[in-house]
Amino acid sequence: MLGSGLSHHMEEVLLNSHAGMLHDDYRHEAYLHAITNAVETIHGRGEKVKLLDIGTGTGILALFAYNAGADVIVACEGSPTMASIAAQTFRKNTFPDKNQKLELKQIYSTELNEAFSEYSNYFNVIVSEVYDSELLGEGCLPTYKHALAFLAAPECIFLPRNASIYVCPFSSPSLYSYSSDRTGHPLKLFEPWEIQVDKVTDLSVGEPIKVNTWTFNLHDTKNWLKDHEFSVPWADSSSPCHGLIMWWDSELDSRIITTAPRFTAKYQGFRDHWMPMIFFLPPQVSNFTVHTTNDNYKISFKLPHDTIQHRASQCSHRHIGFTNHLAQFYVDSLRNAGSFRHSPLRIRYTGTTHLKDILMNAIEKNNAIFLNENSSDDYHIEILDCFDIFKLTCIELFLERSAREKVSRKEERVLIPQRTRLYVELIESTQLFNRVVPPTTIHGIDLSYYGKEIHDAMNYQKGLDKLEPINRWEYDDIDTLSYTLPIDNVLPNGASTFLMTIKKSGKLNGVILSLGFEFDSKINVLIGEQYFSKVDCWLLPDPISVIPNDTFSLNIFLFDGKLRDITIVNSTN
Repeated sequence: MLGSGLSHHMEEVLLNSHAGMLHDDYRHEAYLHAITNAVETIHGRGEKVKLLDIGTGTGILALFAYNAGADVIVACEGSPTMASIAAQTFRKNTFPDKNQKLELKQIYSTELNEAFSEYSNYFNVIVSEVYDSELLGEGCLPTYKHALAFLAAPECIFLPRNASIYVCPFSSPSLYSYSSDRTGHPLKLFEPWEIQVDKVTDLSVGEPIKVNTWTFNLHDTKNWLKDHEFSVPWADSSSPCHGLIMWWDSELDSRIITTAPRFTAKYQGFRDHWMPMIFFLPPQVSNFTVHTTNDNYKISFKLPHDTIQHRASQCSHRHIGFTNHLAQFYVDSLRNAGSFRHSPLRIRYTGTTHLKDILMNAIEKNNAIFLNENSSDDYHIEILDCFDIFKLTCIELFLERSAREKVSRKEERVLIPQRTRLYVELIESTQLFNRVVPPTTIHGIDLSYYGKEIHDAMNYQKGLDKLEPINRWEYDDIDTLSYTLPIDNVLPNGASTFLMTIKKSGKLNGVILSLGFEFDSKINVLIGEQYFSKVDCWLLPDPISVIPNDTFSLNIFLFDGKLRDITIVNSTN
C-alpha cells in the first residue's frame, strides 16, 4: 500500500534501514563477540559494567550487553519511532528479577550528560555503530568525540576501536560514462556513489591502499581531521584509471566489520545497507598522486593540481550517464525523422540541457531550430527526455507519455521516443524482502514486536508496499515468476486489472514495474538494464507459495493519473 493512509510512525518504521541491517550476520557476530569480551574484561577488574549504547535503534546491541551480564545499561536513541520500538523489544527480552538495570533514554547522546549529570564520564564501556557507506556521513566523528570527552570514564572500552578507509584505482568505461559527456570530457563530478561494484562487468582494479585510520580514543581526537596526499600506482596505459573505489574496515576487538568488495580477501557477503563507494577522477594512464581531506561528515579526493574539492549531486551523475547511454538512440531517431521532413526542422524539446546539447551537435545547426517546451510556436518533432523515470513512478510516467503520444499522432507530429511501454513482473527475491522485513530472532533476542509493526504497515488496507525505486541490476536473486507483454492501456482513474499466470514454482513476494521506450521500429530500450536506471518494486507482506499455471489478478488503482494503490489477488480456480 502506498503511503497515503499510513501514519507518520508506520511510514518511518517501514522506510528506515534497520530491517535490512538486522539481516547482517557479520555485524551481529562481531558486536556480540566484542561486547561479551568487554563485559568479561570489566568484571575481571572487579568493577561493575556500566555500558552506554549510542543510537540503540531496535535495541539489539544493548540486549547483547544485557545477556552478557552488564550491570548497568543505558540505551539512548534520538528517533521517537525507533525508541518506541526499542522499548517494546526490551520488555520482551528482559526479566524484572534479574539484578541488572536497563534504561532507555529518548535523547541524542550528545545531550545525555547535560540532561543527566550523573552520566558525566560515567561509562566504562561505550558501544555504538554510527556508520554509513561513506563511513562519516552519519556523524560518527563528532558523536564519538563527545562520548569520549564527556561520557567515558577513565580506561573506558570504546567499541568500535577504530575505523580505516581503503581505496583502489579502477578502470571501467561503462561507469566512466556517468562522469563524462559523450565525447569523453570529464564533467568534474566527484560525488561518491554507493554501488555494488562486484556487479560491474567491465571493471578492472589496482592494488588496495590504506588511506586513513581513525583511532577512537580521547588522545587521538585531535588527529581526526585528515589532510594529506598519497600515491596511486597505475601501470596500464591501454586502460586508463577512471577513479577510486572506497571501502572501510572497523575493528571491534579481534573481529571487524567491513564494506570491502568481493575482489578483496575481507569480503563479507551481499549487503545493501552499506556498499562500497566510487569516486570519479579525470582519466590517468600512469602512477598519480591524490590529495584527500575530511571534515566531520565527508571525505573528499582531488588531484593536486585541482583547486576545488568536487562533490556534485548524485542526480547529476545518474542523469548524465543515463542520457549518455540513450543518446545514440535519440540521435538516430532524430536523423531518421528529419531526413525526409521540413527544412529547417522545428523541434520542441522537453528535458535537460545535456541531451539537448548532444542533439544540437549531432545535426546541422542550420537544419534545425530548437524550441523550449513552453513555446507556442508550431513544431514538427517533439523530443521527450527519459530522465523523468527518476521523478515519477513508472505508471505515472507511462500515463503522461501515452497522453502526449496520442496528441502527437493526432497532429501528425513525430514524437521521440515514439512509444512508451509498461511491463509488470511477479517476482521472488529474498534480498529485496529483507530490506523491509526483519528476522524474528537474533541470537535468542525476540524481534516480534518490530516485525509486527512492519507487517501491519505493509498490510495496511491489504495493498502492497512500495520500496524506493531500485537498481535492479544490483540484486543477485530476483527471480521472475510471471510477466506481462507490454501493456498499452492503464486507466487514469479507477482500477486496471491484469491477469497474470505463474510460469515457475517459487515464493511470490513482490511486483516490479518497468518501462520500455520504442524509438523506431528497430530500437527498443528496456529501462532497468542500465546502471543506475530505476525500476519500481512493491512487496507483499506475506509471501505466497506458487506453482506453474496459478493465476493472479493484479489491480492498479489511480486517481487523476496518480498511483494510489496496487493489490494482488489469487484467482486460481
